[in-house]
Amino acid sequence: MKKAVGLLSLLWVVLSAVPGYAQDTQPLYMTTMTHMESNFQDDRDQKIFERHVRLLSYGMSLAEGYGAKLTVESEKSFARANTIWGVNFMQNDS
Repeated sequence: MKKAVGLLSLLWVVLSAVPGYAQDTQPLYMTTMTHMESNFQDDRDQKIFERHVRLLSYGMSLAEGYGAKLTVESEKSFARANTIWGVNFMQNDS
């Protein structure tokens, strides 16, 4: 997550240096996808799942602060973990 924030900050600095960019009213569209891989052990280890939920929640809050939305795609282990550990993270629509 820190690397992504660093890259976004660098992108903003570079774009801010472009003559006329700061006055331009056109939005910058950027797309990312966060994918919860199948080799994660979320459905077997509750602590790993809870850590992933905290990190994803942080990412969603960070994105929201910039008027963006974070897209999360899941493999079966993370989806199963939502049911196993009683946390319905994948239906979070905020």
